[in-house]
Amino acid sequence: MGGSERENKPGEAQGVFQHPTSNNSHPIFIATFSSTHNALKAEKALKEKDAPFKLMPTPKKLAAFCSLSILFEEKDRLLIEDILRKSKVKTAAIYKKGEDNYVEM
Repeated sequence: MGGSERENKPGEAQGVFQHPTSNNSHPIFIATFSSTHNALKAEKALKEKDAPFKLMPTPKKLAAFCSLSILFEEKDRLLIEDILRKSKVKTAAIYKKGEDNYVEM
């Protein structure tokens, strides 16, 4: 590896991100899960399909069961939901992020 790149150690947050959303021109959605197992299963399914998402800590306002959630843009919502459904990954809930709140969809 060259430059500022470095290898992430297992379990480091930087190693679990896939296609971070860098543009806030689209509404942001967060999918939560009932277990870490389901969140990691979702991550695997979405990576296999090269879907644009970011695995992240679940916001404290939403953290009921699992400390991991996935973040994605509105334009990718149908794709994300389709991949999760076909992979038999159940979400606990999907929220639309507002200015300072979350609205369950």
